[in-house]
Amino acid sequence: MSSARRRFIIAYIFLVGVPLLGIVGVLKAGRHIPAPISVNGTWSVSTDSTRLSPGPCGEANSLSNLSLVILQSGKTLSLAMEGTTKATGFGVLEGTNLKVPLILTRDASQAGCASAQPLTLIASVDPNSTPRSLSGSVSVDGCALCTPVAFHAVLQPRTKREGAR
Repeated sequence: MSSARRRFIIAYIFLVGVPLLGIVGVLKAGRHIPAPISVNGTWSVSTDSTRLSPGPCGEANSLSNLSLVILQSGKTLSLAMEGTTKATGFGVLEGTNLKVPLILTRDASQAGCASAQPLTLIASVDPNSTPRSLSGSVSVDGCALCTPVAFHAVLQPRTKREGAR
């Protein structure tokens, strides 16, 4: 065998064989890692309006006519509240629990809150319910007079258009 052919075979083994062995090793090692539960999608939110407190941040506490749009990549979440209250934030999913700090995206000073009032959404997913449900609360950070607002959300079925994304 010529030395040029031998060098080609050695280079081929290092440039193709070693990366393939690495990929196989990573796939075998990751086989036993469970995927996080899926919370991706649009959630319809309902609250008991009789339990809402009229604190100085009443509008921030309002969760009527609201939907949550959650985009998920692994354990990382991007959440947008759409409806009477509009807020966005990024958070994490740990098991079936999620925690997302939110910032109001429109001026809430009319309701007595400072603009960009920080909120925190804490919820737990029920993976066994059909459709999947989410229960938790939204609280206004740094407001002793504002009580957390409990909510329940149900995952909406995907439309054909959403499924094409």
